[in-house]
Amino acid sequence: NDAVHYFFHQDTPMQKGTTVELFVNYLGKYESVRERKGYGLNNLLYSLKDDNDAPSRYHRNMLERKEIVRYIKSFNINDIKEALQFLRSWVFYRVKDKSNAYIANSEHDQQMPKEKKEQFERQFIARRRISWLSKNIFLRLKIL
Repeated sequence: NDAVHYFFHQDTPMQKGTTVELFVNYLGKYESVRERKGYGLNNLLYSLKDDNDAPSRYHRNMLERKEIVRYIKSFNINDIKEALQFLRSWVFYRVKDKSNAYIANSEHDQQMPKEKKEQFERQFIARRRISWLSKNIFLRLKIL
């Protein structure tokens, strides 16, 4: 069960309208996201930088890649089938459609807004990641 329950106790009553900042420990499930955004425990305690700092972002990305490779190495045939079905139906076609639409629109509009260019860059990165994932899944399949 991934439901999160919050309990708050205070010995004295609070005045109406008083605000309190609650620090929540999500354990391992959300902490990596918080670190990437700059407000995780390690950011607060050890001055870890967020993803706006390129070396910090690259370091986190490489650690995550190693973890994903370890996970893929544990796949059996059914795991591979499920992963490929998910990637194909929920990820690949959406990324492909959005990046192809950008390319089609950019041929007609040389002054594409910055926001659209940034969206395309994200789609391009997603395509690279899908390619990387598929290569690692293929390597696992060859071993099986």
